[in-house]
Amino acid sequence: MKLPNAENAVIEIEKLRDYCLNPNHEEGKHKARRFREKLGITSDDAEQLRHAILDAILRVDAMERKPSEYGRMEEIKLLDVVALIEDVDSEGLRRGDVGTVVEKWKDNVFEVEFGDNSGKAHAFAALRLEQIMKLHFRKDEAA
Repeated sequence: MKLPNAENAVIEIEKLRDYCLNPNHEEGKHKARRFREKLGITSDDAEQLRHAILDAILRVDAMERKPSEYGRMEEIKLLDVVALIEDVDSEGLRRGDVGTVVEKWKDNVFEVEFGDNSGKAHAFAALRLEQIMKLHFRKDEAA
């Protein structure tokens, strides 16, 4: 299944470079550390990362795991990219909007940050596991 509305996705380079990948940004420095430690990605790689994500969401199927007898099971971690699978009218968010997990709360609730066209966060939403779908990218297709 393709990500709904993927052709409308916007990833502003400033948000990647100056926030997510900036080790000196007050709030983004923790994300920058994780990107560097886990993926070897720094602010110098922001444009390459942006193109890889935009390309992948158009070409690669979003994968959802089949529910177990206990319900839908998905391990979602800090900095995972997720898509909404339903509208969240109270936050002005629509099915298919893509965000980044910035906090994991108890009982499978996740704080997800959604950016606007200028790269600034325009919405934060506490979402239940059943409201989001983790996006997966294959390294060989995203690079």
